[in-house]
Amino acid sequence: MSDTNLNSCSTEPIHIPGKIQSHGFLIGVDKNSYKVSVISDNAFPGSNNLLGLHIDQLSLNLSGASLKDMILACKQQNDPDLFNPHELTINNESYNLIIHNSHDLYLLEFEPRYHQLNASIDKILSRCVSKLLACPSLDDILNQMAQQVFDLIQYDRVMIYKFEEDGHGLVVAEVKKDGLNPFLGLHYPASDIPEQARQLYLKNPVRIIANVNSSDSQILSVYDKPVDLSDSTLRAVSPVHLQYLRNMGVRSSFSVSLSLNGKLWGLIACHNYSPAFIDYRAREAAKVLGQIASSLIAFKSEEGNLEKINSFNDVNNKLVMYMRDGDTLSTALTANSLTMKDVTDATGAALFFDGAVFSTGITPDRKQLSQIHTWLRSELKDTLFFTHSLSSVLPGAEDFCKTASGMLACLLSEEMNEYVVWFKAEQVQQVKWAGNPEKPVEISSGGLHQICPRKSFEEWVQTVTCTSEKWRPEEVRSALRLRNEVLYAVSRRANEVRMINEKLKRAYEELDTFSFTISHDLKNPLTVIKNFSEILLKPNRMLDEDSKRILGRIVRSAEKMNTMIKEILSYSRVGKTELSFAPVDMNQLMEDVKNEALYPLSKSVEFKVGELYDVKGDRTMLYQVFSNLVNNALKYSSKSVPQKISVQAKKCANEVVFSVTDNGIGMNTNNHQKAFELFSRLENATDYEGTGVGLAIVKRIIEKHTGRIWFESKLGEGTTFFIALPDL
Repeated sequence: MSDTNLNSCSTEPIHIPGKIQSHGFLIGVDKNSYKVSVISDNAFPGSNNLLGLHIDQLSLNLSGASLKDMILACKQQNDPDLFNPHELTINNESYNLIIHNSHDLYLLEFEPRYHQLNASIDKILSRCVSKLLACPSLDDILNQMAQQVFDLIQYDRVMIYKFEEDGHGLVVAEVKKDGLNPFLGLHYPASDIPEQARQLYLKNPVRIIANVNSSDSQILSVYDKPVDLSDSTLRAVSPVHLQYLRNMGVRSSFSVSLSLNGKLWGLIACHNYSPAFIDYRAREAAKVLGQIASSLIAFKSEEGNLEKINSFNDVNNKLVMYMRDGDTLSTALTANSLTMKDVTDATGAALFFDGAVFSTGITPDRKQLSQIHTWLRSELKDTLFFTHSLSSVLPGAEDFCKTASGMLACLLSEEMNEYVVWFKAEQVQQVKWAGNPEKPVEISSGGLHQICPRKSFEEWVQTVTCTSEKWRPEEVRSALRLRNEVLYAVSRRANEVRMINEKLKRAYEELDTFSFTISHDLKNPLTVIKNFSEILLKPNRMLDEDSKRILGRIVRSAEKMNTMIKEILSYSRVGKTELSFAPVDMNQLMEDVKNEALYPLSKSVEFKVGELYDVKGDRTMLYQVFSNLVNNALKYSSKSVPQKISVQAKKCANEVVFSVTDNGIGMNTNNHQKAFELFSRLENATDYEGTGVGLAIVKRIIEKHTGRIWFESKLGEGTTFFIALPDL
């Protein structure tokens, strides 16, 4: 089926139909020569013979000034509305002359003149405006507007027809004669009023169709292009629309546009079930009422919005205060009486921040939130996204549409995949259409598919699911304001952290320098003490046994202290050493560690090494880690018979987890955290040599590799240390 054929009614050139409605006639005059370039065939007998004549050569039996003088008078006004209509008599018939500009032409339209109004326009408008201004709400304004136009033009039905966001129309107010079926609350598909017709309503806000069954009058022309009738009051009507009205039983229609901020908000749509012409002045009065109503709609909409805006601003201000008072971001936004949910009319909200998710209100479950987060990471590249039908863009979202049919998402950090998201719950709707909204497609005599106007307008009910209340502009603005406040708070805290880090860096450098200096200064006197003590212990020295024992303790203490100084320096160097990352053959590394550790041992050890996986890291540092763990395992299992050491590895998710197991003395569970502290020695390890620095070094190296270390142990049964490093 051809899209071109299906969309033909939306591309129909309705502003250049080449015809006019036959209740009036038209003359088009060249702006330079004032010669007749265009004339409708119903103007005068033999209209075709009048083409090319000067406008004043027409035998019209005019009362008053000539047509050229009237054109010049209109031109002097600079605004045709100040001149139109001009009352005149042609061949003893009363007409309203309406003059428009159309490119190179002056279009002169002649309509029959009737005195339909019982009072002056000023009095009518004054009374109508007073009643409209007295209306307390938008609904009251719309109902009163329909009533005033109904009284003014005396049509059978007057409706206020509002365009929804997707383009379809809804009857929001109605006044009708008794006996007619109500249209109030009915929806009409967007295709009933195509886009080009809506654009014309913005340009020419008033439209009358006096008789849907009358034959149009052809435009005769010597003009070299189609005549643009956008501003014309007599412009002929699309045959599709005429048939549409006939199918509804309507014989004449009248409409006035209602605009808001330069966009078409709706129409005052009027139907009559018999032919009915409305005089130009009555139409103009309805036009003025439409302009007043448009202003009141804008005012009432802003008034209602202002209350919401103020409420949302109050919530935003409170959340800003929470963030400034030092609460964590998640606490500030989700853990108080007012939360980020309340900056909109959402039913729930979620914060994806710092690798975690925090929620408030009614939201999808954790698994579903993870699904939403994954979709946002791949699809949301702009600052903002919102929809009232999430299932239409996110596959599988229908599973949680009851809690999240609508979603509004703001990007906080694309690099960190951080977002703040609001949800609206499902609102199941029963939408009442004036007939099936799908335009029927019929096959023409030529075998082509073409859209035809709807023939049935009986109420057709559609159940709409997986949709929510739509996000209003003030909600979107409020969400964006919170996003900006969050980004400011994150930036402010980042600066605070940066300043603290700078202070810590300076303190660390000072401490590092201090520890190095102290360690260096201590080594000299320790060396002297050790050397002189060893001299005194030489065999040729005459010392009693107590003196020898004391000197021996001095030597051992000096050696232990010297070892501690070396390990302190080693611990300090780990903090400031830049790692050199490269793939590390862990099987070869463990073979080197094993050979070095077992070399001085005289007793046999059951040392098993499984298949190890390569990782990316600093080989020297990793050698130090596994050498320390293996030597600890050998040391603390030295009294076990047989002595068993095992090194294994396995892959888990994106990590390689290594384990070093011994069957030694084990540790108490309440000592787990203490084991990695500097200078910490366990109570049951006093009989074994050590400084309490080794495991602290190991932990520091692993953390610099963005890895993890922990252990499991039982007293008297042994210990297993686990090291998780990122996989290659």
